[in-house]
Amino acid sequence: MYIFLLAGLVACTPEEESSGIGAVTPKGPDVPNLSLRTEPALRSQADAASKKLFVNGVRAFRIRDFDYGLSLFLDAQRRHSQSVGESSDAFIEGCIYYIGRCHEGMFRFDEAKENFDRVPRTSFYRPHAARRLVAISQDSDGDGYADAWEEAEGKNPLNPLSHP
Repeated sequence: MYIFLLAGLVACTPEEESSGIGAVTPKGPDVPNLSLRTEPALRSQADAASKKLFVNGVRAFRIRDFDYGLSLFLDAQRRHSQSVGESSDAFIEGCIYYIGRCHEGMFRFDEAKENFDRVPRTSFYRPHAARRLVAISQDSDGDGYADAWEEAEGKNPLNPLSHP
């Protein structure tokens, strides 16, 4: 990993810029792309109102309005669960994943981990959830605070004396 300093701007490698809170999940051969056009949750048997809640939740997440996004994903999950029961499908798995991402964005790391752990191993969303689990669990300096939290608070994640 290299960091280049050009004209006072720091440019990071793709791996580094994708590790922070609310960051886009890194791409790789084992991680499919997430976009509204290819979102598996939107190809499921969910009704139009649930899908609209989901799309608006993704849009809120992308502009970092995590509270609003969380409420939209919870509503979409609740509405869809009423029609299909307790069975899990791509729509529910997508809601669970994005609920975890919203919790991560609000620094609720324990709740985010719980949601990421609930994504089934066979799900399209599992590789994304697994990478987010690694990103929010990493503690480089061993002080008990996740690097993501320290970076979000403007602290040095490599200094054990610098924590929130």
